[in-house]
Amino acid sequence: KYMWREVAPRLDFVDTDRMNVYILQVMSIIRQTYCSPKYLYYLLPGQYKTVRDNKGLLKKEILISDILAFKNLWEESVVAVEKAIKLLNHPQELGVVSSQYIPYVSIIPVLASLHRYLASIDPFLQLEARKKIDRWYWASIFTNRYSGSVESTAARDYTEVCRWIDDEKAILAVIEEFRSRSLEVHREKRKGTSIYNGIFNLFVLNGARDWITGGVPQYGDLDDHHIVPKRWGQELGLANKIDSILNRTPLTTQTNRMVISDSLPNKYLPELIKKNDEKSVRDTLKTHLVTDEAFDILLRDPFGTTDFEEFIVARQYAIVEAITSKVVVEDDSICL
Repeated sequence: KYMWREVAPRLDFVDTDRMNVYILQVMSIIRQTYCSPKYLYYLLPGQYKTVRDNKGLLKKEILISDILAFKNLWEESVVAVEKAIKLLNHPQELGVVSSQYIPYVSIIPVLASLHRYLASIDPFLQLEARKKIDRWYWASIFTNRYSGSVESTAARDYTEVCRWIDDEKAILAVIEEFRSRSLEVHREKRKGTSIYNGIFNLFVLNGARDWITGGVPQYGDLDDHHIVPKRWGQELGLANKIDSILNRTPLTTQTNRMVISDSLPNKYLPELIKKNDEKSVRDTLKTHLVTDEAFDILLRDPFGTTDFEEFIVARQYAIVEAITSKVVVEDDSICL
């Protein structure tokens, strides 16, 4: 408890009461791959564990010899978790600029363990290995892989990704699962789900800039904006669609609440174009994965429910392409 209280401020970006357990899980993955609760018991200094050797014979081993060894492994694991959180929080790495947009808090132990493993291999092999870890991460997010009981999944993923890194011919199951799935992102409308948050992270990674100031929204000044206003959608009976992630994007609080508010895009975009140049405005919206086709739809006047549907479809293609590019490479294909 004292050790946890000492390091807790270093990890406070993540809002969870399980971070102390996650540190123990990283320790367990490092020492024995497994990290379910029954295996954490073997982290006790001097505790025997019965295992089978290469010949199938039972033998006893001690994972952690004494208190000093425990403390050293604890600090090593804390550093690994700290680095994983910095990767999550970085706007050019995993794009989680606010803790409320972490797709899965429970993925942190295996993410931390994999990046620790990455640091241990030949430096000249780390570039490709890092790409594989990133592909595993995004595939896990968009297959809802860490939505249930995750300890066995984390242990399996750690083993399989390490094998994938070491063996070019190995196949990672979660990549194959991702390729076989249909990405029905139009169904995502509840903030906090892994896919919703993952897409929001992609907006950040794409360099999403505020539509009015052109700046990048900072942590603490970030609103989840409805591109086509929520009130407009509710009045026209689009309550089940207006909240879709395909109609959402990050803007500054000032722009969302004080400048745009409940205005339709065909009211403020022409004014923005008039006082700037059209290419700059279009380029800014492209950072939000709003293509020229989707932009043109937003300019339609009048703008009705059919136009909204067309906008959603156009943006869906852009978002699915962005998701796919994070997981599928070369000649891989995916069902849209």
